[in-house]
Amino acid sequence: MTRNATTYLTTNTTEPTLFNMHRTQLQSAGFRTRSSGLRGSRRGISVIEVLTSILVAAIGVAGVMVIIPFAVGQAEQGFDQETATTFGRNFADEFEIRGFDRAARWLPSLPLTDLGNGIVVDPIGTTANTPTTLFPYMSPADQLPALSIPRVNLKNEQNAAFSAALGRTLFSWRNDLVFGQPDAVNTAAAYPSPDLAPPEMFYDFSGSTPVRRQFEGEMSCVVFCVPDRLIPDSLGNPFVPAWRSHIVVYRRRPLPTPNAPFPFDRAFTVQPTIPVAPPQRNLLVGGGEVLLTATTATATSQHSAIRRGDWMLLTNYTSTTGAVRQLNFYRVLDASELTPGNWQVTLQGPDFDLLTSVTPPATPPVTYAVHLPDVWAVIERTYEEN
Repeated sequence: MTRNATTYLTTNTTEPTLFNMHRTQLQSAGFRTRSSGLRGSRRGISVIEVLTSILVAAIGVAGVMVIIPFAVGQAEQGFDQETATTFGRNFADEFEIRGFDRAARWLPSLPLTDLGNGIVVDPIGTTANTPTTLFPYMSPADQLPALSIPRVNLKNEQNAAFSAALGRTLFSWRNDLVFGQPDAVNTAAAYPSPDLAPPEMFYDFSGSTPVRRQFEGEMSCVVFCVPDRLIPDSLGNPFVPAWRSHIVVYRRRPLPTPNAPFPFDRAFTVQPTIPVAPPQRNLLVGGGEVLLTATTATATSQHSAIRRGDWMLLTNYTSTTGAVRQLNFYRVLDASELTPGNWQVTLQGPDFDLLTSVTPPATPPVTYAVHLPDVWAVIERTYEEN
């Protein structure tokens, strides 16, 4: 049996073995083996593939670099929005706790014959270096009697008017002091080079004394108070049982400053995009689209473009006995300038009656809009008159 086995192995060398089968499969798949007599080859990456990979990576990095500043800006805007809303809600409670919601604390006192016009509690504006006594803040040539709302200061228990410092302390919230390059003439003069001088604090000269430090994240507020309704008291005089109030929060509110362009507010007349004939009423239900026509011609330091997300005030008022000013605040969802000074905007907010359903010969009151580009939050509260 040994001889037969040896003869079988030596005479059947051409029979397929396990190694030969694997070699045949590898060769059919495109691989070369050393037994084939050729050196094995290995495929690499071409220059075109490398350049394409670099281009794709560069596009991705560029996209990330573009997104990062936008994301940072959105985060800062969200933080400021949250800060303004929180400050407004806290101040709404403090305004009532301190008794500022009572008409007896307002200075000057509001005439009984003009209660329906409403007021704006603004100790900061009324005590500024250039006081503002009416809202909106406009040049005398642009003032509109039907739009103007008086601004009032507050008085303490001793009937003394609030000072500018006290008004800013109670009606503002601050963080992040503003620093910048030092004055090369004064501060930096004591140093060998202005670059070696420490950063210098910036000051705000809009108040009555130019010693107030400036803050990057300053929030301040004013309070619009409009009668919820007017009823006669025991003597027949008009009486306000409750005030519907709006705490309007500004971020870095611009105030009149000498030798600088005044931050005049921009006012518009309001018309519906699709007017209806009387006795039907033109109502804005939850907001809506309106046409705005500019009424102000005086140059202002505020930007002129109406942007998405800005706040606008809508109001109309008639001096008829017993009338109450209609006033509400709205966010701009969309805005497009049709011609210079004429805009079509989409607003979001409470219902509003444009009061265009008055039949002739009576003249309907004009509805006005005021653009408030520096407002970041509006909080509504109702305060009962004690």
